[in-house]
Amino acid sequence: DAFRAMGRPRYGVMIGGGNIDSMVAHYTAAKKRRTQDLYSPGSRMGLRPDRPTIVYANRCREAFGNIPIVVGGLEASLRRFAHYDYWDDKVRRALIFDAQADLLVYGMGEYATREIARRLSKGEKADTLTDIRGTAFVTRTPEVCAFDHVECPSYEEVCGDKHAYALATKLEYEEHDPIRGKALWQAHGRDTLVVNPPAMPLSREALDEVAFARARGQRVYVETCPQYLALDDGVYYDANWSMAARYVCAPPIRAEENQRALWRGLRRGEIQTISTDHCSFTLAQKDMGREDFTKIPGGLPGVETRGEVVYTRGVAAGRMTVAGMCRALCENPAKLYGLYPRKGVIAAGSDADIVVYDPRASHILSARDMVTKAGYTPFEGLRTEGGIAKVYLRGSLMVEDGRIVGGPEGQYLRRGLCTL
Repeated sequence: DAFRAMGRPRYGVMIGGGNIDSMVAHYTAAKKRRTQDLYSPGSRMGLRPDRPTIVYANRCREAFGNIPIVVGGLEASLRRFAHYDYWDDKVRRALIFDAQADLLVYGMGEYATREIARRLSKGEKADTLTDIRGTAFVTRTPEVCAFDHVECPSYEEVCGDKHAYALATKLEYEEHDPIRGKALWQAHGRDTLVVNPPAMPLSREALDEVAFARARGQRVYVETCPQYLALDDGVYYDANWSMAARYVCAPPIRAEENQRALWRGLRRGEIQTISTDHCSFTLAQKDMGREDFTKIPGGLPGVETRGEVVYTRGVAAGRMTVAGMCRALCENPAKLYGLYPRKGVIAAGSDADIVVYDPRASHILSARDMVTKAGYTPFEGLRTEGGIAKVYLRGSLMVEDGRIVGGPEGQYLRRGLCTL
């Protein structure tokens, strides 16, 4: 009745299970029921069921019958393939089967959600929406898939064979690339799960869409990485295969005009963070794609040089202020993760995480000086404007003049609510 109260939707129902996985929110690692759900109003338990995406989708099906049902969000993304479930201690089917949904959207979902809504509003049937990136669907005729594909070990195979499960996981990882990734087919009995390639990354035009969305009152957060601010797509045209291959990443490094748009977005506050996932694949691992570029693992090492690159190409070049750099590297990430003011600010009561930057300590970035085992830096030969002299973690000296002098003292921090 609660679902019927909203009236039958004109085009379909789009369902998410919340911004943190329900099972993690409801149970401890020992599978004990928690007393609070910190992602529900008032931290009250019981406001949403276990596996809410499945529950809500089935209730909508009961309430509205034959209507397009689209599931998405964290819960759907993590469980879009056959997967081992810690709570049941078994391999479960892809979530779309138990949800009885027509489509599953994974990842950020901006493009897919908009495209699905647009086409449903034009009267297209849900079972014809088989060509949208960042989506998955179930069919008995997988040939309707619009993309090149790779077949994964089936649900039945991964249930009974750990090697098959490992192979499926490997394929799911390798093809999760918007540039070279293929669709993945995974049989579940007589049906086939088709997971289309991921959505393409944001372009300059998409960044404009972010601004338009904010103007409409929507809350949108955007991040970029140092390579997109300091490099352009000329790196891919190096005659030396190894030099070009090391820059393979997703999204790819783009033309210089996009670089200018990103700097402008940072100055205007349209982009909140400059981060890096530090995919430190070695040169030997990059070389695995010498005969087939689709085998080149995507990603760049970046965390070690991030501060100096951003200061050099940003602050010293007049593209951003020191305060703007500190916001993008420190304050805003802390606020996004609900860790501010413990992190992200130098103040009484905050953790004494301090970087001492010497504007006079210019040097040439070189792989031979890096701590990473990757064997290269994407910014080889870049002359910095200054350098990081010291790094303190909670008041303890960790780095001095490029040398690690402290021990491993990392701590797990429970995230809070976003305050940005």
